[in-house]
Amino acid sequence: MAQTELNVTARERLGKGGARSLRRQGLVPAVVYGGELEACPITVEPKALDKSIATDAGWNTLITLHGVPAVEGKVVILKETQIDPIRGEVTHADFQAIDVSQRAHVTVPLRVVGR
Repeated sequence: MAQTELNVTARERLGKGGARSLRRQGLVPAVVYGGELEACPITVEPKALDKSIATDAGWNTLITLHGVPAVEGKVVILKETQIDPIRGEVTHADFQAIDVSQRAHVTVPLRVVGR
């Protein structure tokens, strides 16, 4: 399975106003949740996010987070993104922490090649 690393920063301002100011700066507000981890608000650079899921596994890429002590070294998958309908830019991302030693249910896209 494909694995990548992603540098994130902690979000200090929460809510609509904080998210809007991050988007004006060109950043993507996100949240990490799952397992025994409390929901942790983070900020991601959109180009780094696109690069981390630009593998053959796509959204099922295992991503190791770095930069925030609460999620340092956690393995996550991209669970959901919100896309601006006009600009096509990611406006929010949800990451789910997973335990790599246990089974996980994920959606796998099928691509038929040939006849």
